[in-house]
Amino acid sequence: MEKEKTTNQGKSGSSVFSPGADKVESKLHFVWDECQPPRMDAGQVWAKTAEKIREHEEQEAARRSRNRRRLFLRGLWGAAVMVALLLGGYVFRQWQPGEALPSSVGPCMENSVCLEGVDGVRLVMLADSSRMWVNEGSRVVYPRVFAQERREIFVEGEVYLEVTRDEARPFVVHTDAFAVEVLGTSFDVKAYEDAPGAVVLVEGSVRVEDAQRQSVIMQPDECLEVDEAGIGTKEKVDAQAYIRWVHKVWVLEGKPLREVLQDLGAYYGVEIGCDGAVAGEPFYGKLYLDGDVRQVLEAIRLTLPGEVGKDDGAIYIK
Repeated sequence: MEKEKTTNQGKSGSSVFSPGADKVESKLHFVWDECQPPRMDAGQVWAKTAEKIREHEEQEAARRSRNRRRLFLRGLWGAAVMVALLLGGYVFRQWQPGEALPSSVGPCMENSVCLEGVDGVRLVMLADSSRMWVNEGSRVVYPRVFAQERREIFVEGEVYLEVTRDEARPFVVHTDAFAVEVLGTSFDVKAYEDAPGAVVLVEGSVRVEDAQRQSVIMQPDECLEVDEAGIGTKEKVDAQAYIRWVHKVWVLEGKPLREVLQDLGAYYGVEIGCDGAVAGEPFYGKLYLDGDVRQVLEAIRLTLPGEVGKDDGAIYIK
């Protein structure tokens, strides 16, 4: 079930991505520097925000504990499996002006929307007429009205954006590991927990900046991975294949099984593993994600000599 909460967004800092102080202080800076309404009492804001953050962190920990199930897959062989997945990345933490919003930040205030718990793919029209497709299980924070200097949103998960061109106001997408700055273009951003993040450019041009302030310019049909170590190498790809998830179709072109299962787990909010002997097996084809995770695993099983079963509540293929 999707939730909408509200936060303030004000004037942003000049840096696209600036490593910050500790986690809690950064969250407080988010509310104080970016979200405070005029003439609010500083002591009350800081105290109330710290309490809200602690409460939200406890709620998030409990929710994630309930949702995570361990799945083990063994013996998944063969390039004939019709599977297509992308995504990977990071959670928000250590936010300061111009950085990624922490995922455990407290309840939102007015003038911004916290979108999380999305069921299926959600299309959102932003205040500047940009269109944003939010993938299932993702979390996005965006303003009801953008600031005058910059248009900024915060992503944990995956979004596809068609950005309305505005040369006077760059559009910036923040994640924990990197930020993407554009004027007007179409691109896919993925930033899931415990896996590399990536940007795939469909059209236009974007600049990607990592936490070390190293940056690179991307051209259409390029994919760039980013992790905590920084920016990786660019790869030439068919960008259209990476945005088919908007229509619940994922395309895989030789991705190792280990990454396929990791991406599938991120999409459905579960943990999936496999034997080391098959972790590097390349997979090709398409996977249609209209069903639940068990239906998807059953489709994979049809290409294998194994079967889907349960063990203490865990789903596995043996």
